[in-house]
Amino acid sequence: MLSLDFLLTAISRLLSAHRLTLVAEAVAPAYGSFTVTCHCVATQDELYAIRDGAIAIFLVGSHVMAILPTSTSYLKLVDMPYLSL
Repeated sequence: MLSLDFLLTAISRLLSAHRLTLVAEAVAPAYGSFTVTCHCVATQDELYAIRDGAIAIFLVGSHVMAILPTSTSYLKLVDMPYLSL
């Protein structure tokens, strides 16, 4: 079993090697797989880079997907102005 720190370091290195601006902040187990917390929403090119890097880390022939979550149960609002009523 790979350590979460190893996965985070590997993902961060491959994003940097591809000169992508996405920052991976954490890796955690979830839903029988892993989640990668990033500082912003990943682009399709960034998802492809993460997928290709993960395929290189895991066993040859492993089925790896990098997808954005589709859940509507989480919403983060930032830079919201304070309104006094």
